[in-house]
Amino acid sequence: MFDLRLSIVIPTRNHLPLLKRLLDSIAAQSLPSSAYEIIVVDDGSTDGTEAFLSEEGRASSLCYVKVHRQGPPRARNTGIERARAPIVACLDDDVRLREDCFERALPYFDDPAVGVVEATLLIEGEGRPLQLYASDQGFVTAAIFFRKNALENVGGFDPEFFDPDTGLFFRDDADIGFRILEAGYNALQPLDVVAWHPVQFATIERSFSHVKRYMFDPLLYRKHPELFRRYIERKRVGPFSFARPMHYGCLAFASSLGAAAGFALAEKTFGVVASMIVALMSYLVVRYKFEGWSALKVWSVRESVAYAVLPFWYLRWFFRGLRRFGGWKSLF
Repeated sequence: MFDLRLSIVIPTRNHLPLLKRLLDSIAAQSLPSSAYEIIVVDDGSTDGTEAFLSEEGRASSLCYVKVHRQGPPRARNTGIERARAPIVACLDDDVRLREDCFERALPYFDDPAVGVVEATLLIEGEGRPLQLYASDQGFVTAAIFFRKNALENVGGFDPEFFDPDTGLFFRDDADIGFRILEAGYNALQPLDVVAWHPVQFATIERSFSHVKRYMFDPLLYRKHPELFRRYIERKRVGPFSFARPMHYGCLAFASSLGAAAGFALAEKTFGVVASMIVALMSYLVVRYKFEGWSALKVWSVRESVAYAVLPFWYLRWFFRGLRRFGGWKSLF
């Protein structure tokens, strides 16, 4: 008997090898294929994705939709509009699912108050969590399930979290999660709903590319100031939790270097030493964000210089977001 329970929406752009791996992990799911449909929204790929998915669609129930560089929020909305099942899974094309991911996630929606079920993301090949959330919720769209009528009630993903000029996007996932919470639904992140995510910051270049996306934090703060402070970048390290450690680390690093220069001009040795100690501690916080405990390893000159520059690169893009979106209180 045909029993469509889940619509899987996958936006993609020029990630064909990773997309193939994701589709293989979907095919290996313990949930019967008759219970789900796959909707892939190709956001202007030029790497052969269209040819592959057109053929794949003819050979299976996969629905292929081609759009012209709309950005992930609009691409997800396009897929959601075509979804026929009551539950929608939004997956990024670079994840890999544990074989029981769908089967474990769906029963949580038996509770009508549940609007979001977020998978627990583990780092591919390592098994440790992708993020150490102090709030136990990140709303990361790498692998997340929504009640479709909850998505419809809040109007879907907000395209403002995509910048067509730079190709940057960020925080559209947190925004829709916050709007679903504000609509009265509950959100869960069960430990038994598991997916694997590639290492995020394998190179210094990726770290620099990542921090540009924080230009959208002021927009998220402007829309949801209370939930922003409750959820965004709240990290757990051992028994301690910290609010936005990278943000404050970058602010403290830049401010401390400025203070050290001022004390040096005033010939205040104690002030210079104290400022440099704060700068060093802030530097370690920033490196920890991208390297974890390996930040304490022996450093190369290239890494040391790069991570001393990165806080200023981050602040450049954050202030760009402040000028564009407002939300100035997000600075502090």
